[in-house]
Amino acid sequence: MDEGRRRFIKYALSSAAGASLAALAYPYVAGLFSPSAGPATSTSTTSTSSYLPPDVTPDYKEFLNWLHSVSRPYAGTTLNIALEDEPTPLGTLLQDSDFGNATSMNDEYTVQSYYLHLSSLSLMTNTKSPTFDVFDVDHQDVASFKDHILSPTDLAEMYPDLTYEPVTQDDFEPLAWSLLARYPPGNLVSGGSENTLFVPYDMDLMVQYYRSDVYAAQGLTPAKTWDAYLQNLKAAGGSPLRFATACQASPGISVVYEFLNHLASFGGQLWTYDGTALSTDLGSSAALSALENYLAVNKLADPASASYTWDDVNRDLYLGVIGSAIQLDSLGFYMEDTSRSLVAGKMGYASNPAGPAGGFSTFAGSGVGISKYSKNPEAAWLWLQWAVSKGRQEAAALGRYSVYPSRKSALTSSDVSPLVTGQKYAALNAEMSAWRGGSIATLTPFPKWTGALSVIAYYLYEAVSGEDPATALGSAVQKIDQLGSLVF
Repeated sequence: MDEGRRRFIKYALSSAAGASLAALAYPYVAGLFSPSAGPATSTSTTSTSSYLPPDVTPDYKEFLNWLHSVSRPYAGTTLNIALEDEPTPLGTLLQDSDFGNATSMNDEYTVQSYYLHLSSLSLMTNTKSPTFDVFDVDHQDVASFKDHILSPTDLAEMYPDLTYEPVTQDDFEPLAWSLLARYPPGNLVSGGSENTLFVPYDMDLMVQYYRSDVYAAQGLTPAKTWDAYLQNLKAAGGSPLRFATACQASPGISVVYEFLNHLASFGGQLWTYDGTALSTDLGSSAALSALENYLAVNKLADPASASYTWDDVNRDLYLGVIGSAIQLDSLGFYMEDTSRSLVAGKMGYASNPAGPAGGFSTFAGSGVGISKYSKNPEAAWLWLQWAVSKGRQEAAALGRYSVYPSRKSALTSSDVSPLVTGQKYAALNAEMSAWRGGSIATLTPFPKWTGALSVIAYYLYEAVSGEDPATALGSAVQKIDQLGSLVF
């Protein structure tokens, strides 16, 4: 997520682009499933006999064969797909030649940073425009867009001949499903939507990054508690590092994600619930203790942290400026990318430090859905099934970005599980440990979330900038109260 990636990117992909993309999509997969395979190679053609990518897993081969058999009526269709600029969507982008070769459809991708992406989606939904056929949203924004998608439950009933298998919760993490496929969130409120809404897609969690070489030289081990984390930062903050750590403390979504790791571990929460009504819990003693702990980390961080998002922390990590951070696990790919990273092979990953209530990782994942205003719902339904299919996610886990699959079976598959070892998959395995531990902190979608986000982010930033933490939290509570009734 360097400066070039922050710019607006629009990708126009079609089956004709298969050669160049196939070479990118499978640099780590080629040779794994072919007993006598040599170096990675790729070919491109859309003939009926060679639409499969090289070295495909059995699950993916079966799905692509089915996809090819049902998609012929939609050959030449162009789909417009809007995704957030994150490794999971970028991994999908690299695999798009598989979809194009199997279907002879053309895909145009609009990939933007979080706030630009929200702006584009809001314009589409406010005008009920067919701008995009498919789009993804972060879990905290489900309430804003749930009424503007076609339910996969309905799509499976409408197009049984175009349905590989129903998309059900059985193969997805229950927490991700409850936040993305249900509204109100199924883990908080009973009832709500019966039909599936967004399908879990991006599974990002925040985990502990640390420079294994620096830690080894200092005799340090990954911290299991926040006290130990602070001691590690103090011990490892000198040469060859410029700063011990960095924080994503600018007044936006990133600081809220980061603070949640602390808040949950001190037994706090952003909201309390009374049926479908919400009220803020930021005035609690647990919230104050969590903020004081977060500020203690900030005092040891790169002084520019008050202007940082996860992109900037990522850059500090892979350029070797800092030695530790609490960061999105999917960004581990950039640590091993020798074209930009100065720390390839030197980064370790571990579960987050624990406070009095335990150790927690913030969920930063998204779901994907088909726009209600799409003029190509059948073709879009085929794309969505491909995007969340077990086979594609197996390939994505093993591929360039090593993204964590939203389908549990994609990671436990006998074709994948033995292979996700070593440095390339270290961040993925840290996330696996967090999911298996079940201690996940999340945001909550509700209609006034955007207004609440602005308040919370601003006063966290104020505290980082020197405001008394109790005063900052008190002001946040007061401003949230002024938003009026908060309900699902």
